[in-house]
Amino acid sequence: MNYEVELAVIIGQGGKDIDAGNALDHVAGVTVAHDVSSRDWQFQKNGGQWLLGKCQDSFCPLGPALVTLDEIPNVNHLRLTTRVNGTTMQDGNTSEFIFDIPHVIAWVSQFVTLVPGDIILTGTPSGVGCFRKPPVWLKHGDVVECSIEQLGTIRNVMVDVSKQGSSGEMNSALAVSAVSAVSAVEKTLGKGYVPMYIGTYTENKGFVDGIGKGVYPCALNTTTGEMVLMGSPMITSNPTFICTSRDGNNLYTVSEDATINRGQLSGSTRSWNIGTKKGQGSGTMVSSWASGGTDSCYVECNREETFCFVSNYTSGSVAVFPVRPDRSLGPLCSFVQHETTKSLPGPVKDSQEGQNAHQARCWEASSSSSSSSSSSSSSTGPAWLYVPDLGLDCVVQYTVDDTTGALSECGRWGTPSGGGPRHMDWSEQHDQYVYVTLEMGNAICVYQRNASTGGLETLLQTIPSLPLECELQYPENSTAQLLVHPSGRYVYVSNRGHDTIGCFRVDDGTGKLISVGWYSSHGLCPRHFRFSKDGAICIVANQNSHDLYTYRVNMETGELVDTGHSLSVPSPVCVCL
Repeated sequence: MNYEVELAVIIGQGGKDIDAGNALDHVAGVTVAHDVSSRDWQFQKNGGQWLLGKCQDSFCPLGPALVTLDEIPNVNHLRLTTRVNGTTMQDGNTSEFIFDIPHVIAWVSQFVTLVPGDIILTGTPSGVGCFRKPPVWLKHGDVVECSIEQLGTIRNVMVDVSKQGSSGEMNSALAVSAVSAVSAVEKTLGKGYVPMYIGTYTENKGFVDGIGKGVYPCALNTTTGEMVLMGSPMITSNPTFICTSRDGNNLYTVSEDATINRGQLSGSTRSWNIGTKKGQGSGTMVSSWASGGTDSCYVECNREETFCFVSNYTSGSVAVFPVRPDRSLGPLCSFVQHETTKSLPGPVKDSQEGQNAHQARCWEASSSSSSSSSSSSSSTGPAWLYVPDLGLDCVVQYTVDDTTGALSECGRWGTPSGGGPRHMDWSEQHDQYVYVTLEMGNAICVYQRNASTGGLETLLQTIPSLPLECELQYPENSTAQLLVHPSGRYVYVSNRGHDTIGCFRVDDGTGKLISVGWYSSHGLCPRHFRFSKDGAICIVANQNSHDLYTYRVNMETGELVDTGHSLSVPSPVCVCL
């Protein structure tokens, strides 16, 4: 028995002798097919006639959904993969077809009158088991995942009916049991699986094709690294950053937009109830407000979850919303527009034309702060908000009024000229050290924080985010996400262009970084990554190859090891656990 991933074309309008020029008008949509093949019946029995090797009961499962062609920029350029027990066995592209889809439809319709509902399979990439040396055959219990980018993944478990005690009259030793990804995860949630949400770009912005539909509910197995889609996306525009409520029943999202919203040109900030849907799929939007500025790109709550902080990238501003007891958001309670204290544009042409607020990180001084917005500890001391501004080459610091949420600027901490600070983080264990990634400078700055004032008063180190031998510079490479590992022992940064995750060990005595290594993201433009709560699994989102990969973290060295698991999600740019 063998696996084969294929693109399946579903006919929506019938016809005979269809012309290739308008063949796609006859297509209702496409989906993923697992062309299960019994090679003995295909090649050795029945006189070499292939039919019985391809059409036995339970063969050719399809799914997970029919996708119409208007949802796909180019059906002739889609990646197809097959994984068996997490190992990639096939990896191809529909651009490698000998005949494109219109010509396949035209050829078939010469002999058969096509009717709505007919399905045409289009061929499989190299790597099928029977042609490997030595051959690879499917066995009882094997899990086969067939994926096509922008279409999704179907997951099938191979079942040997003799081992099931079946008396079925099947000529093949193996049968296929198609297991719905959703039902499989629902049965196993709480046994290693946790809910996971993926934010996406939903429109073409020039630097990204933006073919997502909103926030995609998924599940992550925190032991194996397996990821599974859990249902339809929560429809919202460009949700490029997401965070969860402390109880895990709500999501907060921003929309990276510049549209008319409540009478002003703005992005949006929204809250969603997922408590009744947890482990099942989509949530329900419960509040939505204009963010006060354009291209809202980051959202985070304070530890007590009384305020929600939002950064607006293009307009260079910060918004604060009160969080109500039901976790909906109230109207804007504080807003600050970054003012420039230097001449603009900055040193990097076309990238530092104005103020660009990239993040809004809250730190409460009386106790260590987690890099997650869902910390359960309390604090009665002063709180500060830090906003890296890529255009101004500095981190702007604010005091936060714990009653009203009002922001008051109290400091600006410079970064190397032209570096463009993007994201920052610190560890719960050693929050006196703050790490800031430079998007255009391809570097990480290490600061020492003053515990009394919160100021980033001492720049301890600037270290390249890339290997020393790498010659890539901005814009060929730029950094994106930076996170301190939950253990506090390592700092990780994503490199877009080099397409790696860089790992750095933290010196316990000084907070400075020592490079450990760089690990392929297995995709294009790793915009974001996130660690599981225990730090054992790292999830990487590749914006431009429309996929996510998981890695096992070596707790002793910090190294990332590919788990063999991936998931197709269109234009993924944020991972939320």
